[in-house]
Amino acid sequence: MAVGRPSTEAQINEVCKHAGVERDTVQNFFNRPGLLSPSTRQRVASAVAATGYRPARRTRGSLSGVRIGYELPRSWTTPSPVMLEQFEALVSEVQDRRGLVVPFVVQPEVPGVNDVGGGSAAERDDPGLRLDGWHREYARTLALPTYHEAMKAHKLRAFVVNDLQVDDQRLAGLRKEGVAYVALGRPRGSDEDMQHPHVENDNARGIIEMINLMEEAGCVQFMHLGFDDDGSNVPPARRDTISDRLGTIPQKRIHYQNSLHPHRSEVESTARWISEHAGADAILCDSDAIAYIAHQAATLAGRGTTRSKLTPRDHDHKPLMLAGNDNSFYRTLVEPDQQWMTMQGDKIGLMRAAVDLLESRLSGKDENAAILMPPEIVGAPGRPSDAITKIA
Repeated sequence: MAVGRPSTEAQINEVCKHAGVERDTVQNFFNRPGLLSPSTRQRVASAVAATGYRPARRTRGSLSGVRIGYELPRSWTTPSPVMLEQFEALVSEVQDRRGLVVPFVVQPEVPGVNDVGGGSAAERDDPGLRLDGWHREYARTLALPTYHEAMKAHKLRAFVVNDLQVDDQRLAGLRKEGVAYVALGRPRGSDEDMQHPHVENDNARGIIEMINLMEEAGCVQFMHLGFDDDGSNVPPARRDTISDRLGTIPQKRIHYQNSLHPHRSEVESTARWISEHAGADAILCDSDAIAYIAHQAATLAGRGTTRSKLTPRDHDHKPLMLAGNDNSFYRTLVEPDQQWMTMQGDKIGLMRAAVDLLESRLSGKDENAAILMPPEIVGAPGRPSDAITKIA
């Protein structure tokens, strides 16, 4: 077989049989080898050599003329750094293939309220909070019709669906209508048999790795300072990961918008919570913004924070070890020796995988692949604050 000529369907099946792997693993071997273990890479390499398999290479312009829809949150006044970076990476990846990303918003209007935010019912009913953002529960009823309008107005052929909700009606609707789509994040819902094509940063793997590193540094008793439920998958998924690994531990929740602009009362209540659990060694935080609140509260409570291996100290005043998420600018607001451990996803790799999967669906393949991208750990205990630790 000539070098570089794409192989047949039977030949890729032969590679899978030789290596004892699935098709997705063979595709990852050529496109995202970092996702595979050394032993798996070796098995696939041997099978490729034995069969003479050659992949069909992606060509520049493979999405020429294709318009892809991407829903933005209603409010960009305080954009999520992660979502903003994902959007920029998606635009770059699609443009490299000569496609076009068309952003749009689902804009719910509630009489008498200028800008309704998500959160608990009590928070939504409290006009004094002036929540920024958009009301998820109201917006979800408008989402699918808005997608239809966007398809007609902009001639969209596919969607990258982000900011997932439990039992997300957008995914179910697009699937039913045969529209190509890929979800960012693992869909969650009551129907466990309903599969959707998706890519995600494997945050669960990152959280578990950070817990392992904290335990190696001497941490025994943990607490969790996380996001309040907002209708999305994120808060419950992180709570499930932590409880599966550590069991029941003290928890406190903070609304997303309040984490970005915390009132003094938020820091004070967190300090009281820390004081109530004087035996705790570490706090797992859902974001770096929350970790910054935990740092301020720990200082106010007389505990302080550290990234060094814990040593025996006064029981009520030993420093706390923190773990965050997103590797955002909040870490730079404290001294390097107090910058908490965090993790960061491969946003460029994530969007490349999403667009690869979207291309496959546009070509007529009904692939419900699940692609997990392991994050990197930044500033592990005992290492420099900017040191990167790969997850094996």
